[in-house]
Amino acid sequence: MVYELTYCSLAKPNITQDDIYGILEAAGRNNKKNSITGCLLFYNHEFLQILEGEEKMVKAVQKKIAKDSRHSNVRILSEGEKEERTFDHWTMAFKELSEQEAKDIGDKFFEDNFLTFSELVSKPTRTIRSFWQRAQYMING
Repeated sequence: MVYELTYCSLAKPNITQDDIYGILEAAGRNNKKNSITGCLLFYNHEFLQILEGEEKMVKAVQKKIAKDSRHSNVRILSEGEKEERTFDHWTMAFKELSEQEAKDIGDKFFEDNFLTFSELVSKPTRTIRSFWQRAQYMING
């Protein structure tokens, strides 16, 4: 069994690209060391992340994130156990969509492709569904 947790948070108002890269670099390094996988989305100053791994380690990472000054209003959306990892090859998959990218590719095109990706999950759990529902909410406003 694998433990999964989905949370969302607001980025600090003056977050920079360097801050985001710093988060990703630390996440990749620490997640690999702790056998944690997952996905991080950043859009419109909001983070959405799903973490997978051993329960104790996932909860420790989430508590660390909740204390990180680059995040505020950290809320756990869902958590629980599942049979297997969804992001088993990614220590931290990441996608940031800027407002210009959203305008360039069109909201509908992005949403369709994003939701198609979400449907590739072979055994969606309540936590995975919460992750994708929140992602859709973030994008559609």
